[in-house]
Amino acid sequence: MTKYALVHDQEAVGTGCRVCQVENTLEDTFDVDETIGLHWVECPDEIVADVYFYNSDNTFVIKPNINVVTNTVNQTAQNNTSVTFSVSATVNDDYPLTYEWYSSADNGMSYDVVEGETSSELTFVPTMSDNNKKYYAKISTSHNITKTTKPIILTVYS
Repeated sequence: MTKYALVHDQEAVGTGCRVCQVENTLEDTFDVDETIGLHWVECPDEIVADVYFYNSDNTFVIKPNINVVTNTVNQTAQNNTSVTFSVSATVNDDYPLTYEWYSSADNGMSYDVVEGETSSELTFVPTMSDNNKKYYAKISTSHNITKTTKPIILTVYS
């Protein structure tokens, strides 16, 4: 039996686009307006809406699912002594993960990117001005699926 997936090019994710709907036949489906990026494509039986992406090479792939395995807890560090925050994550299939760290000096009201820190570990030497700053990591896949860790607090003492 042939199935059909409704894909939406305007909802591009990485190198593909989201599968919006899956039907067993096109007989009772609505006509789509391809000018807004919607179109029907034949698909294998296992395809499920919002679980798969339709790639630019006309293949279906499972939507990446990031699982944060461990996250650093609140830490206390001495002024001018190195501190390390770390996170580990897994993802279904072999999607590569990227990391970006953020910090907040205003109790989490706003966050700024910690420039140049793109690994699963953030190591730096805090000063007293870093006391009570909050930090979190944003983990992403090449399909722009992201997950953030819970914010952690750094306490710095002299």
